Amino acid sequence: MITENDDVNNKNEEQEVNSEEKNEEANNSLTAEECEEPETSEEIEPEVIEDEEIELESEEELSSEEKIEFLTEEMETLKEERDKYYDQLTRLKADFANYRKRTKKEKKGLNLKAKIEVLEEILPIIDNFERALEATDKEDDFKQGIEKIYKHFVNTLNQQGLEAIEAEGKEFNPRYHEAIMQVNDTEEESEIIVEEFQKGYMFKGKVIRPAMVKVAE
Repeated sequence: MITENDDVNNKNEEQEVNSEEKNEEANNSLTAEECEEPETSEEIEPEVIEDEEIELESEEELSSEEKIEFLTEEMETLKEERDKYYDQLTRLKADFANYRKRTKKEKKGLNLKAKIEVLEEILPIIDNFERALEATDKEDDFKQGIEKIYKHFVNTLNQQGLEAIEAEGKEFNPRYHEAIMQVNDTEEESEIIVEEFQKGYMFKGKVIRPAMVKVAE
């Protein structure tokens, strides 16, 4: 048997159920609205992405220009280094060529100096040969043998470059002659060599001993 209280309770329960359904519908409607908002954001996103792509493209263009500028500077630097090393190589080559010439000249000078020193030691031997021949008046086999040795010895030295300086009857030249006496000689002109006391010699154009002479005033 249903009482009045039971009817009241049923009504209250129905009201509560209805209110809960209304709340759920309101929540569902809010949720639907919240779900619709991203559609607006999705429509905006492509425009933002396009702007970002434009910025990236401009950055890439600037980066390429910077790369070209950097490579150009590097090329200029390499050219400068190449020119510097080429100049150094050219100088080294010139220095080496000068060194070779200088060494060759010094070697030649040392060789000539060594030969002259040897000849300076030999010249007194030639002088002794000549004195021995002048002191021997007698024509015999001994003198003839001495003359042959002397001539062979002098010819060998002449072939190596030794030359006797002409003196008697020639004009005095201080480069080749050394005057140890002057005389008044009316028959000869002034500065003419009238007598030779010791022979002078040259080797390859260089005077190794001047001739000692008497000169007319």
